Amino acid sequence: PGKCPWVSLSRKVIRLPPDVLARYAGVYEGGGSITIAVDGNQLAMVSGANKTPLLAESETSFYISNTNLRVEFIRDATGAVTEMVVQQGTHQERARRR
Repeated sequence: PGKCPWVSLSRKVIRLPPDVLARYAGVYEGGGSITIAVDGNQLAMVSGANKTPLLAESETSFYISNTNLRVEFIRDATGAVTEMVVQQGTHQERARRR
């Protein structure tokens, strides 16, 4: 089996404008509830008092530094963000936006 293309040591990080980041902020429901918030000039997964930065690889794809966890935001035909796909290794979970 081939290696996952997004698991590499040299991932790029891009900076996205605040209005792009803001469209992803919200609460997503999957196996549990995941809150995504704008934290300074990046997104973060928020759990209680803990904030885990999400680094942008593209306008819709983010990852957590030093992990194989990747988050892809899915938009509908109108451009509204409706869900996110969280992928860690071979495990994938979809979470619908509330």
